[in-house]
Amino acid sequence: MKMPNISDKTGSVTTLVKAFVANSPVAYIILDRQFRIHYINDSFLQLRNLDRDKAQGELCYNLSNGGQMCSVCAVSRAMQSGHREHILRKDVLPDGRVRYLDDYAIPLFQDEEGTSDYILEIMVDRSGEMNAREEMKSQFHELIRTLSSMLETKDRYTATHSAAVSRISLKIAQELGLSGKELELIEIAANLHDLGKVMIDSEVLSKPTKLTLDEYDQIKMHPVYSFEIIKDLTGFQQVKEYVLCHHERFDGKGYPNGLIGEDIPLGARIIAIADAYDAMTSSRPYRDKLSHEAAMAEICRCSGTQFDPVMVDAFLRTDPQTRYVPRIAAMNPHAMITRQISDHPVTQKKTVTDISELFSEEHICSEIIKETPIAYALLNSEYEVIYSSGHFRRIFKYADPGTKCFEASGFKEKCENCPVMQCLASNKMEKLEMVRIVEGKTRYFLCYALPVKGVNGDDYVIEILMDHTKEELMQRQMRMDYQTIIYVLSQLIVSSNPVSLEKLKFLHRICNVLCAEAGVSAEERQDILAAAALCDIEMIFGHEDEQNSGRILGNLSSLSKVQEILRHHQERYSGGGYPSGLSGDQIPLGSRMIYLAHWYFVRQSQYGHTAAMWDILMDKEDQFDPELTAMFMRRFWKGIFNTGTPLQGHLSAV
Repeated sequence: MKMPNISDKTGSVTTLVKAFVANSPVAYIILDRQFRIHYINDSFLQLRNLDRDKAQGELCYNLSNGGQMCSVCAVSRAMQSGHREHILRKDVLPDGRVRYLDDYAIPLFQDEEGTSDYILEIMVDRSGEMNAREEMKSQFHELIRTLSSMLETKDRYTATHSAAVSRISLKIAQELGLSGKELELIEIAANLHDLGKVMIDSEVLSKPTKLTLDEYDQIKMHPVYSFEIIKDLTGFQQVKEYVLCHHERFDGKGYPNGLIGEDIPLGARIIAIADAYDAMTSSRPYRDKLSHEAAMAEICRCSGTQFDPVMVDAFLRTDPQTRYVPRIAAMNPHAMITRQISDHPVTQKKTVTDISELFSEEHICSEIIKETPIAYALLNSEYEVIYSSGHFRRIFKYADPGTKCFEASGFKEKCENCPVMQCLASNKMEKLEMVRIVEGKTRYFLCYALPVKGVNGDDYVIEILMDHTKEELMQRQMRMDYQTIIYVLSQLIVSSNPVSLEKLKFLHRICNVLCAEAGVSAEERQDILAAAALCDIEMIFGHEDEQNSGRILGNLSSLSKVQEILRHHQERYSGGGYPSGLSGDQIPLGSRMIYLAHWYFVRQSQYGHTAAMWDILMDKEDQFDPELTAMFMRRFWKGIFNTGTPLQGHLSAV
């Protein structure tokens, strides 16, 4: 790609590229064929917390791999292939922090023999996106453990059965040579396949005699219930399908949808065999367990009717009595490269090639412009595009020279809080988060504006756009999943004790009003309302036990603040409550709100609205936060006391 002829306006191309590279949020390194670093920019030093004097001139693997060549290296691959190479890398720094990097390596020069003299390495930090992805994955696994603990309390057999089905399913999947990702999905689904049984009456689950047709119909609904519980969680679509379909039969006579053959998801066909084997070899109240041999014979008999014959063959090969050892699943060729970064002392200072000489080479400038995997453009003081990179033009279809940058983004006027305008005014780098609609889709960018002086003293700006749409969407999905988790748990509460439904709605309304009166932040309000929805979570266990809410929600890091509110929602303002005897502002605000709302709900149910309101007034300095009590009275006393209007009716109109 040939650089545009812009040197007569901005100075030399070299000056422009040096300004771009030196200040870019992307890390740039230039290495020779001996892996010696000839140039690094500040972004690389910041990624690794290094000093320039220590890093420049050093061998790259001395800085990153304790003096040993990396086993998987984009630079080495580019040297061997003579072409651009790319890997996704996870670096664990000496202080334990983790960086996720897109690592690109590009040969810069070609001699007569076709070998490269230098390698340009470009690193784009993807930690935000990948950390969000890892957090989502972690939360999903934590939710599995949380829901499994509920299931264990309601039906201990079902929980231990799920663990066994998971182990057997993994053996079958490994024998089939499935990938690491597929193994993970099957393991998750196997652990969740009977989750819907928490929605079924415990007496039906543990009935020691034969089920009636109606009771059997209830049991047959558990795959649907399992699916309904997790259906709104983002991601893991295959898990949801495996859970829903694990009682389908290969001959089409299964439930809930009567799927046939390979229309049944692969994971569900695997789980079906593991589920049947463990059920047959476990004792139940209504029958004794079968022997291993009898269960295996039954599975063989049902091959081709109830079960997929290919899955049955794989299951038989995992039988330890056949002295067969399952194969280890093949490594995913697209797996992320993980590298433990170590502190390695620099043995001596190396000779460094003059950086100006490197940047005087037109080919280096051209490759930097062409290969940088982010969007950027050069703008004049009138916001006109003088030059734009290929990535910029791929994002914004109307970025021809002379186009105003905001027009390229689809706007008729300059953007609000425009970083380019701020950059021209301050003569320093400016940064702003931007939202753009590109081809009908919302995209999120970090926009950097970098000032550049032209040869005649004119002002120019390099605009750099870092696309973080994936990260933003994942954060939004996490917030949606947070609400879904609350909904799932609250529905389980209501299913265990329908009386809780009225109470949960009531507490939600009261706390919502108090949050508005107290002016709490949106994030804090979310946690308080979540705690209000879950304050009866111990009902899932059939009895009130304050420690159960901690045991359940303690597994969910996203609900840690909610758990803290729940833990203390029986504390008294004077300090006479439980479990910790906290007093005053030591008690979380949400706990104080829920205690007041809960207390009123109980008292008005027993003695009516007026008596409950008087009791709150008489006891406000002992049990209740006086300020919250004043807010409560201000909203609900006037016009209610004289008319006798129930507080619930008033709240429904709020």
